[in-house]
Amino acid sequence: MSSEIIRLEKAQISQAADTLINAFRTEAENQEQPQEQDWLSQFLSQEIVVFGEENYRETWEACLRYFQPLRHVYTTPNIQGVAVWIPPLGYPLDIWRCLEAGYYSGLNYSFPFSLLNTNYYDTSMKQACWRLYLLGVSKDYQRQGIGSALIKPILERASCDDLPCYLFTQTEEGVNFYESNGFEVIKKIDIPVTLDKTTTYWHMKKEP
Repeated sequence: MSSEIIRLEKAQISQAADTLINAFRTEAENQEQPQEQDWLSQFLSQEIVVFGEENYRETWEACLRYFQPLRHVYTTPNIQGVAVWIPPLGYPLDIWRCLEAGYYSGLNYSFPFSLLNTNYYDTSMKQACWRLYLLGVSKDYQRQGIGSALIKPILERASCDDLPCYLFTQTEEGVNFYESNGFEVIKKIDIPVTLDKTTTYWHMKKEP
């Protein structure tokens, strides 16, 4: 499927948040064994029920308000999916701009503290590079090539600029998808979330 890719405009943030709610809720609900979901998927799906969809929406809108002015949030004309990139000069994140965008404790449970902590990233990422912060495609448009189309503009730009691209994914399905787009796993990370539970991240890189 061929998709026109455009930059997200400020007026489209609310609709884009709807798309992300749909995309990530679907990912959680489609698990064959919900009790085996990773803790983050459980939390994001439960947040809608426990805290209400408006607070969940505020989380995504805050994310988009922060990144949209950087001009590397990509979508389609009908906002079927969203890709958010952190450009080479966009990291580490500015904590004050995060707060201004609406990332604040108590309502927005996805505050990107990990992205504010430079130790979160492997030392190899301290070079100039692009970072894929998130990619979500609405459930009605998944497996139609839209995800690949959304990340293609920056993959091509990074290649022209001789810069690597990095990302983290939490699922083996994600690993397979990104490998099909030229990424390779450089590290598997098990992060403790409780005394007896960990969540796994795959750190991936695409060479220019």
